Amino acid sequence: MTAAPTRPIKLYRFALSGHAHRAELFLSLLRLPFESIDVDLTKGEHKRPEFLAMNPFGQVPVIDDGGNIVADSNAILTYLALRYGDASWLPRDPLGAPLACSAGSRSPPVRSPTVRHAPACWCCSAGPTIRPSASPLRMRCSS
Repeated sequence: MTAAPTRPIKLYRFALSGHAHRAELFLSLLRLPFESIDVDLTKGEHKRPEFLAMNPFGQVPVIDDGGNIVADSNAILTYLALRYGDASWLPRDPLGAPLACSAGSRSPPVRSPTVRHAPACWCCSAGPTIRPSASPLRMRCSS
């Protein structure tokens, strides 16, 4: 975890994008300074060369953190958690980290014969539970 950035993080977003909202919400939760830059998808701004230089797929969100460009909402959340958050946002252990990154995914990214782990969930903030199990990993959501 490092100190807050000296300049606001630039968040390239489209106001109706749920993925951009996730990035914006996490920036707010971490109390990081940021500047929202609207990319008008209806006018094709995401297909302009200057935007494609940041994200060749032409998708929002994208962040620029002092020259570090990160695209894709999951990658942005991981980057922010590792750079500015503590272990309560993203576990630092080999099983916990991929499980937290896949919260909301339909298939588990990791299988363990001895541990079933339900990670904290973005939608309901359900806490992690770990208990012995011979079954594959499964995420539970209390919402």
